Amino acid sequence: MSAAGNEIESVLAIDIGSVNTRAVLFDLVGDSYRMLAASIAPSTHLAPIRDVQEGMAAAVRSLEEITGRSLLDSNQKLIIPSSSDGEGVDHLALTSSAGPDIRVTAMGLLGSYSLAAVEKLAGGLYARVVDRVSLGDNRKPEDRLNAFIQSDSDLVILAGGTNQGATRAVLRMTDQLRLGLQTCPQEERPPVFFTGNETLHARVEEMLESLTQVKLAPNVMPGALSDDTGPAEEALVELINEIRAKKVCGFTDLERISGQPTWPTAGAEGRILRFQSLQQDPLRTVAGVNVGASASHFIAAVNGELNTSVYRGLGVGQAAAEALSRLGIQSIMRWLALNIPENEVRDYLWQKSLYPAGLSTTVETMEIEQALARSVLAEMKRIHLGIPTLAFEGFEPILASGAVIAQAPTLVQSLLIILDGLQPSGVTTILCDRFGLLSGLGVTASINPALVVQVLETGILTNIGTVVSPTFRAKIGEPVLRVRIQEDEKDEKEFEIKKGEIVRLPLGVNQSGHLTIKPLKHMGGYSGSKSLKVIGGELGVIIDTRGRAISLPNDEELRRDVLTKWNNSLQESLS
Repeated sequence: MSAAGNEIESVLAIDIGSVNTRAVLFDLVGDSYRMLAASIAPSTHLAPIRDVQEGMAAAVRSLEEITGRSLLDSNQKLIIPSSSDGEGVDHLALTSSAGPDIRVTAMGLLGSYSLAAVEKLAGGLYARVVDRVSLGDNRKPEDRLNAFIQSDSDLVILAGGTNQGATRAVLRMTDQLRLGLQTCPQEERPPVFFTGNETLHARVEEMLESLTQVKLAPNVMPGALSDDTGPAEEALVELINEIRAKKVCGFTDLERISGQPTWPTAGAEGRILRFQSLQQDPLRTVAGVNVGASASHFIAAVNGELNTSVYRGLGVGQAAAEALSRLGIQSIMRWLALNIPENEVRDYLWQKSLYPAGLSTTVETMEIEQALARSVLAEMKRIHLGIPTLAFEGFEPILASGAVIAQAPTLVQSLLIILDGLQPSGVTTILCDRFGLLSGLGVTASINPALVVQVLETGILTNIGTVVSPTFRAKIGEPVLRVRIQEDEKDEKEFEIKKGEIVRLPLGVNQSGHLTIKPLKHMGGYSGSKSLKVIGGELGVIIDTRGRAISLPNDEELRRDVLTKWNNSLQESLS
């Protein structure tokens, strides 16, 4: 795909995380776009610096060392646009998951409709919903008022009524909000984002504008039977950026240079997943998971429809202590293959929440973080899909990001975190964003879609492997599967797999092959043999017969032995 005709050639993508700031440089190589280099530096939005630009400059300086290309001038400011001698870049793309929580009061007429749409809208933008108000709210008026005052909200999102729909109920709720705003000191009144019945824009603005800032947006429920949060999302991003800019220095200056708002990391990644979902079977769902330091997110995209959920307080850095409290110590202990006392696990996670930038320096601390990541994935799956123990089916592929997964010391560790946490069944390709590219590509899509397509075509996402996870009615250790795999123009190989195993079959990276599965016991969803065309990943093809949900022994020593056995079995392919 030629890049000719695009005015923007080079793009610097910056993702400002709660712990690290990542920089990725894209540019033309010949007649197509490539990723030239990626770098990382500590984020600087917190004390003592409190300016995100310092962390960005440090990451860019690392890019300069890697590429030998001048990107900053003598004042450490970004050279933009690029010069004729190759210095600088043409465009700056910004994403972020850093900064304090944006506390949101969500208001909607009906809990299962407009209020749910408001929560969906806020859910992808690293906002924490601290209070919910609807017509079905059974609290007394004075209790609702007290809750609003005590919520210390940074933002109120109000929705209700389809276009040309309900008016009186929406205005009555707006009047309740007006009373709440009047009771707050003027300097503490949160702005209001109205995304309800568009025929009421003028009335709502008239009722509230003397008290606080009012931003009007397209209706999240334009029709009675469906929500559409997309048009409102861009307006909400701008408002949230204004709120964040008052809390953290540097974002406004960077946006002035970029000419575009800073997109939330999850929202930008969602654009890539939406694109991926349009390139495949419309009945299959692309899943994206990211386990971060202070928040994690789960994204599902099917045939262009996107559902994004950000989970503040579920993470392996600042959020480690809160995650421990929410998930419980046993949900973490069950995934430890090492004999680590419970009190040491607690102490480490509390310490990690205080010093999130600290690196795991021992095998034990890395084991704890990876066990927590498994538990976070399982909790996100439970909330997002509402199926804590059922098979995680129909997802193809699964894209995983976040340092604890994507930058694990080995791909076997990355794979096991994903499989143990999400427990997919059926046939699933596991892709890993080891360089942190997805968010940068997502925010670049609107200004240079050719760049996104061409970079993805280079295979920049690491294909860990195709995972086949059938379920059987059998006892642990019983033979359940006979498989034959043949790489193109090579001899066929046959293996017998037992219940409770996870093994690698030999197939070269990006090589196609034919996999024939013959069940020896009753296999859920299939009868008889099944033939599949598979593509090899870095770990070939993986057969996982551990069952869904994965059952672990109650005895601690036996459980550790089983976890160790699974890890060891993936170190080499069967031969």
